[in-house]
Amino acid sequence: MLKWLITGTGRCGTVFISKTLKRLGVACGHEQIFGPFAPHESRRRLHREMAVTHDLGWQAESSWLAMPFLDWPELDRVTIVHLVRHPKKVMEARIRTTLYTGFRSRFTDWAETYCVPEMANWSNSIDKTAVWYLRFNEKIEKYADISHRVEDPVTELLDAMGIDWHGKNWDVGRRVNHQDGIRPADVRLADISEPLRTEMAAMSKRYGYKWERESEGA
Repeated sequence: MLKWLITGTGRCGTVFISKTLKRLGVACGHEQIFGPFAPHESRRRLHREMAVTHDLGWQAESSWLAMPFLDWPELDRVTIVHLVRHPKKVMEARIRTTLYTGFRSRFTDWAETYCVPEMANWSNSIDKTAVWYLRFNEKIEKYADISHRVEDPVTELLDAMGIDWHGKNWDVGRRVNHQDGIRPADVRLADISEPLRTEMAAMSKRYGYKWERESEGA
């Protein structure tokens, strides 16, 4: 039976956490229940996992695609883990992977349909990605039982989840989304249009992140 649901903006460490939990013996799927398909399919998969015994199904699911469904009553007893990563890193990773053109644009289409319709109101990739980051985190914050910055020691998250890691070979490395590089990207806070820039500065400060080389600060 599903016990933990780890979610975030995407490009925030969901693969890293999934691999870590698997190394510790936790049956953790990555986008196995919540994937880029219609909500009724995610619900079908969730019901299937909730119906099986604890040791036969997924104990955890790690997927950014769970964001729009966190208010489902089926998840009331599931611990929601909110993964956070520096917005500059998330935005640059999304732009580098050309998320708004080509094959990967299907994920953007999915997010715009089910998660952040507001993205359609912005014309450039930086602003679209800023809206994505802001609205995803705002929604997840409302339902999160545990919050974790992926830059912080993963053992802090494991402790919060009640998972024993001491004396076990769990380290899968700290490289998060290391296959991003398709084209260069250097996003500055000043590149984000208002009022998104002000919102991003406030959220960055709340999460304890600073933007380098920014005269206006964050």
